[in-house]
Amino acid sequence: MENFYGFIIAFIVLMILEIATPGTFFFFSLSIAALLTSFATFFIKEMYMLLIIMAVLSIVVFLVLKKMDIFKLSKEDVKTNADRYIGQKVKVISIIEPKKVRVKIYGEEWTGICESEISAGDEAVIEKIEGITLYLKKIEQAGK
Repeated sequence: MENFYGFIIAFIVLMILEIATPGTFFFFSLSIAALLTSFATFFIKEMYMLLIIMAVLSIVVFLVLKKMDIFKLSKEDVKTNADRYIGQKVKVISIIEPKKVRVKIYGEEWTGICESEISAGDEAVIEKIEGITLYLKKIEQAGK
């Protein structure tokens, strides 16, 4: 019965570690294996066999989770607060130097770079953000 409680404690500790380190699923695999191994303690008394069972189960659980695409997280899937700026229209408020401007969006001033000729008062669309610089594309006005 001591082995049962030991594996249940291991399950709880490993789940706490998984919660403290989100996104890894390493400790989650181990914790599920510890929980399943705790039930094996009713049938198997040798600790080395229980540890082998836990090791095999942790690998199996990890592979099952991997097959279910739980770990799939590409760079395109990760959304950041900066993503809300991409595609937004901005108004140029001043020219810093040729092709380098100050724009205002959401009450904040940003530095922007525009490859085409742009002047104060023109509108542009944010194409991408690198660091704290917005890369802009000038919106061509009808009649200009």
